Amino acid sequence: LHDQVDQLARRLVLSLTRRHEVATHRLEAVAGHMLFRRPEAWLGEGRATVNALAMRLDAAPARRVADARRRVDALARTLEAVGPQQVLARGYSYTVGADGKLLRSAAHAKPGDAIKTVLADGEVKSTVNGGKGATPRKPRRMKTMNKPGTDEPMLFA
Repeated sequence: LHDQVDQLARRLVLSLTRRHEVATHRLEAVAGHMLFRRPEAWLGEGRATVNALAMRLDAAPARRVADARRRVDALARTLEAVGPQQVLARGYSYTVGADGKLLRSAAHAKPGDAIKTVLADGEVKSTVNGGKGATPRKPRRMKTMNKPGTDEPMLFA
């Protein structure tokens, strides 16, 4: 029994020694961290990060406005290139009836109707005296081809 007690005492001392060594090692590692060695340097890094982010945040609205302005300018240039005024400037015109709706077919204009033709440099008001046009027709639907033996449409005919 005495030997068992001695053996347990040695194991206890060894276990406590190991736990002490592990705790000492962990304490040294924590104490060696910059936060504990030089807290002002750690805080300085944090302040620098916060300041850099604050500068980016201050610049963000102006940058977003500038980006939006560039997008609007690009869209305006596109609209200017393909917009109705440019089409009219190339020699095209469009005609509307008295109700202001676009006149798409000569068959829709009846003798005596007031119409207005819009040109690049202004508009011309007219009265229909007569004319010749085709009878308006319904738009045609395109035929779809199905795969042989199925109701499934073919992608390429």
